[in-house]
Amino acid sequence: MRKKKEIWNHVIQHLEKRFSNGEIETWFSNTTLREVDSSMVTVEVPNKFVANWLREKYAAELQRGFSDFFQSPPEIQYVFPVNTRQKRTVDGSCTSEMKNTSLPWLNKKLTFENFITGNTNRFAFQSALEAAKGPVRHYNPLFIWGGPGAGKTHLLHAIGNYVQVNRPPERAQYITADHFTSLVSSARKKRTMDQLRKDINRVSFLLFDDVDLLSGRLKTQKELSSFFNLFHETDRQIVLTAKLPPNQISNLSKEITSRLHWGVISEIDTPDQEMKLKIIEKKCHEEGINIPDDAAFFLASNTGNMKELMRLVTRLHTYSSVHEKPVDISLVKLVISGKHILSPAPSMQKIQEITARFFDLPLADLLSGSKKRRCSYPRQIAMYLCRRYTECSFKEIGMAFQNKDHSTVIYAVRHISKVVEENDRIKNDILEIENLIA
Repeated sequence: MRKKKEIWNHVIQHLEKRFSNGEIETWFSNTTLREVDSSMVTVEVPNKFVANWLREKYAAELQRGFSDFFQSPPEIQYVFPVNTRQKRTVDGSCTSEMKNTSLPWLNKKLTFENFITGNTNRFAFQSALEAAKGPVRHYNPLFIWGGPGAGKTHLLHAIGNYVQVNRPPERAQYITADHFTSLVSSARKKRTMDQLRKDINRVSFLLFDDVDLLSGRLKTQKELSSFFNLFHETDRQIVLTAKLPPNQISNLSKEITSRLHWGVISEIDTPDQEMKLKIIEKKCHEEGINIPDDAAFFLASNTGNMKELMRLVTRLHTYSSVHEKPVDISLVKLVISGKHILSPAPSMQKIQEITARFFDLPLADLLSGSKKRRCSYPRQIAMYLCRRYTECSFKEIGMAFQNKDHSTVIYAVRHISKVVEENDRIKNDILEIENLIA
């Protein structure tokens, strides 16, 4: 069998044909093929979080990538380095008191260097950079607020990445409100709150995303408040984000609301036209799209929400590549309006591929048997569209979805048919996919 490095390079090249450069960089840049035998491979990853993610999202494609070297798909196990007091842990069976792998990790691509600045976010950017450089007591806490897609999460990761590169051995920890709530709830049930407190207490920078989502979660707020006090008293940095300023977040305790005013509050305002054009240029460069100035200007002028702007650029890329059409102002108008007509007979394969792209889901996951909603919901949509726009029977559609039983297809079609008129989000998802298939 070939050398491990050569095998792993082959597998990565296989993945690069099916996933974006961003995905490959995010999830595989710090991976190594450690062991290979006749039926199993061992891949080293940074932590348990990554191991679980690769196992859930990329297992099928990884096995396909190894297929050239094995008679049958190999079993894949993951190992990751942990505390120096531990041996290497296989598949996440961490045994020491410090279980860092239960916490999210930083996205290495979100840095200060690639954050686009303008009049609407320059103060927030500078505040985040000052907090990262530290110690600056009047920036503690730093509270950044603004609408969806404004760049709040980017700045949190940028702080964490700056700390890791420039201020070792200090440690930054990014965490979302939802994940923090889940950890607190789980720790209370398992009676391991002391362990969770120890884990977070080892952090020098706490980067807390979407604090407004703690609205009404009193027990979780109480834990955050205690960490808040501890970090502030020990001159450790805490940075938080929200969609609203502190005094407008409903059902947030007076203690936390008060503490959020201790330091600096920075708003990221709605981007102006110049800023949006910079964002479009950057996103198009990442997607490999050539977009003329008039098309970019039209797109910026007709979109205010930054997440919507990102989504439209991705839709442009998908529609352009599927139909082999250049991006111009007419295509931009078409994608924004969503009024183009579905072609009379799209193939099931085309429907499957475009549905998977729309939901940013590997095709293998769409076709799999996973019951997780991130897979099952797109799969039901794809089955519904296959039934609606092809002449295939329920049995034939089931066969096209890795031999699913026809009853599964019947259920999916009936379910989506029932809820589509009651749920605007589902209706919009279907309309947008139809636009892409047109």
